[in-house]
Amino acid sequence: MSYIFWFLNFTGFFALRTVDGFSRECDFNQTIFTPEGTTATFLYNVTDFLSFEIRMEKVSGSAKGNLFKVRVSNASTIDTSYGTIVWKNRLNISFVSYYDVPFSLKIDLNNISMEDNGTYGILHLAFFPGGIACFVLYVMRTRIKPSHSQEENDAVYVFAHPQASLIKRPLTNATMIWLLDGKSKKETASFIQKNGLIWIPRVGRGRNVTYRAIQDDGRITDVNTTIKVRYGPSHPLKMVPSKTHYNMMSGDTMPAIICTSECNPPCNISWGEHSKYNILNIGVVTTEDTGEYTCTAKRSDGRIVEQTVSVYVSDNSNFIIAIACLASVQAVMILVIGLCTFVIYKRKDSSCCHVQCNFKNKTDSRDVALQLSSVQGSENAAYEELKHETRNNVDNMYSETNLSTTEDRAVGMTYENTNFSG
Repeated sequence: MSYIFWFLNFTGFFALRTVDGFSRECDFNQTIFTPEGTTATFLYNVTDFLSFEIRMEKVSGSAKGNLFKVRVSNASTIDTSYGTIVWKNRLNISFVSYYDVPFSLKIDLNNISMEDNGTYGILHLAFFPGGIACFVLYVMRTRIKPSHSQEENDAVYVFAHPQASLIKRPLTNATMIWLLDGKSKKETASFIQKNGLIWIPRVGRGRNVTYRAIQDDGRITDVNTTIKVRYGPSHPLKMVPSKTHYNMMSGDTMPAIICTSECNPPCNISWGEHSKYNILNIGVVTTEDTGEYTCTAKRSDGRIVEQTVSVYVSDNSNFIIAIACLASVQAVMILVIGLCTFVIYKRKDSSCCHVQCNFKNKTDSRDVALQLSSVQGSENAAYEELKHETRNNVDNMYSETNLSTTEDRAVGMTYENTNFSG
């Protein structure tokens, strides 16, 4: 009996060696898409509940060889042996029962890497050999180039495995698509797609790239990658309060100024010698606090942005002197305005008096003139009343008389009066 089992095992091992990918020689074919670094799960349905042996080997790709062998006797005794210690540390073998499948062998292969790509064959041996089950494992991964973090708004390339051209086999039907922030190329124009490659012309913060495998049976496997983007420190830096110039008096209290910036990777923000943190807290100010205070935001890769706040503090004594000088100037101005008003008023008063006096003098002169004219008029009237002969005699006498002195004029006048009375 042992020879028979040895012969069956040998033939089964030989058959698995010939399998590469899907083959019509396999009684069961299944494609498994698994993201890199996760766990790949193989499920094999068992039809023999009494005594059987299951062997699993990797027959294509790297690290070929026996993974494990499980022997079950009378559905109670389970004996498991592993090909190497490596597989023992990575495999988790268990029997599970589902509603539709009464008995299945569940094989979990942990910490999947690109070396695990390939075809795996399972040989079910009972008293008579069962069949060969073939599992084709595609390890999915994405790679970003440049490999380091991108600066915001730079162009980014994302490469993926497997490419669509690698899985177009007769019995391996799956569709590979790209998504950017959950949207396909038909829904957004933010990227350019080719076979296993997308190009994002301007990458933003938090952009998520998905490489998706959609199998014909409806199974969907995603590889999600969030693109790491460097940004900041922003210019200008954000200040709270937002003022950048302060004019203060000695003894005033200056508010605390908080300096912040959005940075990735995080920035080191400080006020230099005034504060190693992002808060400038001067408190009560004096004239010695006058100056410029600079907030510096520095990213770990060396990018620096600075923002300066100017503070001017004046002395109270100078302020008091300035107030006193201002008051003195105002007092002098008030005095000068008062004097000017008084002088203008006096000038106006004297002008009015002068006008009134002139008017009075002119009135008096007019009265005298009128009186003289009235007297002269009465004399002329009296003179006209004299007889013609008498007027002639008077005229002749006046013309013959020579009045050279005042006394003579007085005598002459007396004489004339005498004649008038005769």
